[in-house]
Amino acid sequence: MEAKHIIIAVAVLAVAVAVYLSFGRQTSGTMVDPGSIQPGPIRHERLDDALVARVRAFEPVLADIYFMSHEKWLEGFQRDLNPESEIAIWESIAAAWQRLPSLGTLTPDERKEAFGLLLVRSGSDDVDSTLAGLKLLSRSRAETLLGFYTTPPKPVTIAPR
Repeated sequence: MEAKHIIIAVAVLAVAVAVYLSFGRQTSGTMVDPGSIQPGPIRHERLDDALVARVRAFEPVLADIYFMSHEKWLEGFQRDLNPESEIAIWESIAAAWQRLPSLGTLTPDERKEAFGLLLVRSGSDDVDSTLAGLKLLSRSRAETLLGFYTTPPKPVTIAPR
């Protein structure tokens, strides 16, 4: 998959999470057409070595569910306004993901749903809304998984061009 397609896929995922989180609730924000989202510019020519090391630490943890080359991870963070806080979110997702085996054996589709729950949880602590769309995981397993993510949520924001 080309880098451009990966970046667009991540942007569309971010919008999907934002829409999912706002579904059924009044929002004062503006709805965004996912087709209009484009990757932002490179804001940081280079990430410092400490941030790069942090990215390298979580990459192998998530590789089985969300593989992206090291270069693509770095490029994505170089586009963020605050790469350190975004890296912290992914570290929290990876920390929760490492505890996944305690839920027992999951099918590949259950693992995908579990990963999606962690992505949503990274932006919201509204557990009831997050669990409303469960299709495969039991509520008990999903609640346990969400409990593994202990970082306060950071809602997705989209910067205008």
